[in-house]
Amino acid sequence: MVTKLATQNPKPVTRNFPQFIHPEIFQNSLRDYKTNNLIKYLKTIFDNETIVNLINIYKIGPSSHFWGGTTIFWQIDIWQHPHRKTH
Repeated sequence: MVTKLATQNPKPVTRNFPQFIHPEIFQNSLRDYKTNNLIKYLKTIFDNETIVNLINIYKIGPSSHFWGGTTIFWQIDIWQHPHRKTH
């Protein structure tokens, strides 16, 4: 007797490869923090040196893609290459 599972066609497995961000775009995103809401908040808690260290460690970037003051948290691989999320 053949079960229903055995007669179903399996879906092919697809692999998503990371889409890397051009280094110039990445570097340009790591500036102009005057309007970044996260940085504004951090300034109420930490001194400037700590904030700069946090920006460098976590590669925090400002974005105006959705609305003003939003934050980008870049995905950085083990080789320090920034990339965007794949679907």
